[in-house]
Amino acid sequence: MIKNLNKKKKSKGFTLIELIIVIAIIAILAAIAIPKFGEVKKNANLKADIANAKSIANSVSSLISDDKIVPITGGIISQVGPTANAAGDKAAPLIEDYLQSVSAPKSKLPAGTEITDYTVAISEKGDITVYLANVTNQLFPKQATALVD
Repeated sequence: MIKNLNKKKKSKGFTLIELIIVIAIIAILAAIAIPKFGEVKKNANLKADIANAKSIANSVSSLISDDKIVPITGGIISQVGPTANAAGDKAAPLIEDYLQSVSAPKSKLPAGTEITDYTVAISEKGDITVYLANVTNQLFPKQATALVD
């Protein structure tokens, strides 16, 4: 019996130092991964907005080819989106009916301001440009660069 007491018990499990090292490694990995996730989310939102802008531009192009929208001197500017005010705007209802539904843009402006609609500019030559909310953040045919999420 004394022999049993003198023998050191072999413990099963992890020591406190091993657990602290594992927690430190996980914390370091999290510190690296979390900022990358934010960048990935920002890029995904921008890509979604660009895809929506392409859909809007394609629908406008189809409406122009069907003579439902006729480019005029000075061009046409329309607001398209879930909160767009189409009062007096003849092109916006046609575009929204053609698309059936237009989701709000996912990107935000640098100040963190949410964007609710797209702006479609149709030149007198029939060139189509799609912007986020105003005519400074172009999505189609060129990508916006000054956006944050």
